[in-house]
Amino acid sequence: MRRGMWRPLVAVLALVLMWDLIAPVQLGGRVSYVNVRGISMEPTLYTGDLMVMRRQDTYRVGQVVAFESDMGGAVVVHRIVDVVGERHLLKGDNNAFIDRYTPTAEEIVGAEVLTIPNGERVATLAAATPTVVLQALMFAVTLWVLRSSQLAARKEKVRARRRRAVVAMHAPTSREDQP
Repeated sequence: MRRGMWRPLVAVLALVLMWDLIAPVQLGGRVSYVNVRGISMEPTLYTGDLMVMRRQDTYRVGQVVAFESDMGGAVVVHRIVDVVGERHLLKGDNNAFIDRYTPTAEEIVGAEVLTIPNGERVATLAAATPTVVLQALMFAVTLWVLRSSQLAARKEKVRARRRRAVVAMHAPTSREDQP
């Protein structure tokens, strides 16, 4: 690969990786963002914390997961305390009882990847930023990387020409020109 041509490839790979890491389910990704409400997970989680949840094929005991409640469709964040067959028994860290509803892996929104204390403010700001602005920013960064790689390739061509000219200036002349 020519010098300077790796930048667009790195930029595209970085964008793909970013997409995989942060793209929400609503846009085709595997990540959900959940704002914590209530006291059932204290002292582990508090109201206003923002959780990044990633969908998985299987979940294990001890993981903090989110699921849609069968009562009103609210998203509930609790810990898996046992797995019985295909059902997951869940309990809030601050609760003395196991949840009545036992979701399957398909019914779980995702498992905890990251928790941002008081991150609800971040989520509110992100929600206020139009998707079009974020897409335009990603497009601008991609164009900048492509343009900088083109400039680097041009500079390399000029340097190669100069090197050839210097070599030609210092090359020995033919034997006829020598005394």
